[in-house]
Amino acid sequence: MKTLNYFFLLVLATACLSLRSEIIETKCMREVASYVTPKTWIILDVDNTTIESAIQLGTAQWRTHFRQNCRKAGLSKEKTEETLELAWRLVQSLCPVQLVDSETPAILSQLSQKNVQVLFLTARDPLEKETTIRQL
Repeated sequence: MKTLNYFFLLVLATACLSLRSEIIETKCMREVASYVTPKTWIILDVDNTTIESAIQLGTAQWRTHFRQNCRKAGLSKEKTEETLELAWRLVQSLCPVQLVDSETPAILSQLSQKNVQVLFLTARDPLEKETTIRQL
């Protein structure tokens, strides 16, 4: 089994080396369309790129503030992170979100009709899967 895993990783690494990639940062989704070819894959981050909290609660800044307050209150680093993760999952499930760019759905729909592959990446915990899908 270990040999098969190594073989798979070798094949995957070889395939990735033959791919051409380019990271393009834009101010709006409309700009993305001008870079697209039939072989393009669009990879979007979820938080603060595709969607964001519609209120202060649930933002990355709120998370940082919450972490700092836990540490100031004397919680250990481990307890702070445990408390933060529980609070974050609860807040994410309740907070309204909004699109960062209101044109995103229409642009992604147009690109999808042209068979352009669109992937979303996130650093969110797998326990947040249902919330993330609902928000998108």
